[in-house]
Amino acid sequence: MTISFELGKELEAIKEEVHRFAEKEIRPRLREFERNGDITEEFRKRFAELGLNAIDYPEEYGGSGLGLIGAVVIIEELAWGDTGTALALLNGPGLGGYTILELGNEGQKSKYLSLFFNPSNYCLKCAFSLLEHQPDFTPGNMRTVAKLLDGDFLLSGKKFCVMNGDRADFYIVFAIIEGKSGIEAFIIEKGTAGLQTGKVHEKLGLNSVPTADIILDGCRVPKENLLNGASEFGKALESIFIREQIISTALMVGCARAASEYAFKYAFERKAFGVPIFQHQGLSFMMAEMAVEVDASRWMLWQAAWAFDKGKEEAPLLAGKAFIKAKRMSSKITSDAVQILGGHGFIQDHPVEKWMRDTKTLSVLVQSTDLNI
Repeated sequence: MTISFELGKELEAIKEEVHRFAEKEIRPRLREFERNGDITEEFRKRFAELGLNAIDYPEEYGGSGLGLIGAVVIIEELAWGDTGTALALLNGPGLGGYTILELGNEGQKSKYLSLFFNPSNYCLKCAFSLLEHQPDFTPGNMRTVAKLLDGDFLLSGKKFCVMNGDRADFYIVFAIIEGKSGIEAFIIEKGTAGLQTGKVHEKLGLNSVPTADIILDGCRVPKENLLNGASEFGKALESIFIREQIISTALMVGCARAASEYAFKYAFERKAFGVPIFQHQGLSFMMAEMAVEVDASRWMLWQAAWAFDKGKEEAPLLAGKAFIKAKRMSSKITSDAVQILGGHGFIQDHPVEKWMRDTKTLSVLVQSTDLNI
């Protein structure tokens, strides 16, 4: 058996193209997007022109068919530009798109995924709505209920901390059908009567991604909008959250790499006692450890993505391990980067304090979702 860490010519070329986009388009505008609370339509269009927003989706639905391994390579480069901006770009279809892929029937997948991946629909957004306000929330005590009435479902409940909750075109909403056990997922279109925006949240980080609660007050949803294509709902749902863990890991690896490289450059330029500060042994040890940890986390990420693409039994375990490693690694490295910059680290003239906030927010947000499944 041959083990290779080469990406191949096609994926390597894509990686270089995305890095250029991150360097020239994302990095100069990260503060603008954070202040504005979202990225612009013009910026979404520029990213869509790369043709990479569906790289891990099957070709029959408009994707590139390069699998999750292709996606994580691209996502790391986007996150190197800026984590919040990268997540905003991914949250076109986002986790909602994966839900349609895993849980939808053929008609639903053809309709909605083809719609999302039509180049002219680059501004369409889908909001994944699972979490609820109760502190002991699990799917077993979900309070959002769907009642079948005259051939339609009436949904009532509240969803907490939904990305793009105040501006999505489509919502994937999880609910319990009255009289049945277990949860189900529904597609709800923007403007549906009874679908309302609740509180818009201000967050520690990832402020380029708007986040709001949604309220369902007798929201009438056609029966055909129930996602009912999965033969084993539990396994399909697990697959969605494995994808989320792997993609979040890629975001954190990219963020940590950006912070470490930024800190390295600063340490080579900044002088103390007549020499660049990287020459001080304590700091050089810290910087060496940062480089090692980023690479180690990336290899775990690639292994998890490869296992998922191959349908390996160990994919859930590998994804969980990679996520835990990346969460700890990115939190420490972004914090160390702030420390290396000293007094410059916590002011907004430099992006490292933003990346520290972003990676912390991401790790808690994903953990909150996964621990409740």
